[in-house]
Amino acid sequence: MDNQEYIALISREPTPDMISEKRDKDGNLLYKYIKKSILQRELLNLYQGCSKWEMLRESVIKGGMWGTGILHVKLPFNGEWVYYTGTASLPHEKKLRLGFPSLEAHCMINACKKIGPYFGQNLNIDEEDAILDDEVPETNIEHERWEKLIDDCNSPEELAVYKPQIPKELTKFYMDKLKSFTKNVKSNGLLQNTH
Repeated sequence: MDNQEYIALISREPTPDMISEKRDKDGNLLYKYIKKSILQRELLNLYQGCSKWEMLRESVIKGGMWGTGILHVKLPFNGEWVYYTGTASLPHEKKLRLGFPSLEAHCMINACKKIGPYFGQNLNIDEEDAILDDEVPETNIEHERWEKLIDDCNSPEELAVYKPQIPKELTKFYMDKLKSFTKNVKSNGLLQNTH
């Protein structure tokens, strides 16, 4: 196989039986994707066993989980190894243990899409292209870090250390945590004020 033949193979559109759909509870289409098991089969066929997937990191944050993985493939026309990164985030589910395999699958699907159209690159492209540059992501990792620091405080004195540094948007969160110490003192029958 030469470079042109390889480009032609990955530039094909996926067959209809490769494509799955995710729908909401009302039956509205959310997005299309190619299942991990199908991608694994096609990677095996195209790269003749010379592919490797690995998760680099998974993190649990307040709103859910996010992860990054890397797909290595050996190009069939010159033997060079190339890699594609894949990222994904998922909201928390009731069964967190089931979330990690799902997160890994979403990361792998994201990495495979970068190979070319045959691996799903053009699926949902209109929706992805329509995302505005000035949209604010729903999850702000810096705010979540501050929320965790505040939430982990065990005393008003420990909490006071963070007061000058916290973002304005978290003032209410800070004050709620401070009030929780006052409630704890009152519920223990103590009369002292913690402010």
